[in-house]
Amino acid sequence: MSEPSEHRWWTGSVGPALAISACATVVIGGLLYDVLTRHDHAASQEVATAAAQAAEQRALAAAEVFAASARSVMVADLSRLQDLVTALAGTDGWLDAMVVNREATVLAAKQPGQIGQAIPEATWASWKRGAQTVARRVVDHAGRPAFVVVMPVKERDDLLASVMLVAELPVDGPMLRTPLNRAREVGLLLVPVFLFLLAVIGLSMKIATGAMRRQLRALVTEVLGPQGESDNWVPKAG
Repeated sequence: MSEPSEHRWWTGSVGPALAISACATVVIGGLLYDVLTRHDHAASQEVATAAAQAAEQRALAAAEVFAASARSVMVADLSRLQDLVTALAGTDGWLDAMVVNREATVLAAKQPGQIGQAIPEATWASWKRGAQTVARRVVDHAGRPAFVVVMPVKERDDLLASVMLVAELPVDGPMLRTPLNRAREVGLLLVPVFLFLLAVIGLSMKIATGAMRRQLRALVTEVLGPQGESDNWVPKAG
């Protein structure tokens, strides 16, 4: 009689065990995917921050070279100033570059159309602070983050002009994993989780079902007597 009983237990319990295991696995998978997504975004932001800081340091170093070269050109041959700006602006990473004299007139620029134009006094005053270097983050007209350096060009104590260099900053760092890769990794992790849950839940249901059957048998025995346990017990006709 035990074999049919075990068969009934298996066919009656496998469905609920599978359903519970599947639901728990889906919940665990969703939480795990969310954790991986947050981790990837945080790592991407850290990479972007480090890249932006490196770009700022590169811009400051390039501005010093730019100012020193502009001073040499302005002292030796002012006509070569545009060639200097063109050569610098031709390298990757620079959104703009220009040389502005003390009267806020553009002497040389990456965009030749700006040459000879006067920068509005209020705008230039916010950038030029005497003979000090000014560096700050901005957002350009296209919505891109940028880093602007304005550095004086001096001959001894005489202020000849100022150079402005605009460096492009990275928006976001590269993602460690694509959504598809994250889903694939989560799926691989969930296979053993599902099997473990199925085994644990199935075993727990088997133990619980066995305990309930024993309690029910004991109750029947207590109510009906020992004869109630017999599978072939048939009530007598009155």
